[in-house]
Amino acid sequence: HLFVESSRLISDNLTVTKKRDFAARLLAWRKAHDLGRHAAAIKLKISKRTLQEWEQRRRSPRLSTAEPVLARLTKDGF
Repeated sequence: HLFVESSRLISDNLTVTKKRDFAARLLAWRKAHDLGRHAAAIKLKISKRTLQEWEQRRRSPRLSTAEPVLARLTKDGF
């Protein structure tokens, strides 16, 4: 039982870390390009609300949505 609970805790911590990393990269990219949320959302082809939710770590993107966004961030060095 302890092993299962520990594994779940590790898995939950990795998910939180990934969510923080994604949000931090997204925010750093937006700030480095001096973009407001509206302009950044247009460049990333997502809604302003979605961008806000991701930056504030309230939601995480689906893989199909995250891939093009991450490609853009990586292309720009983030």
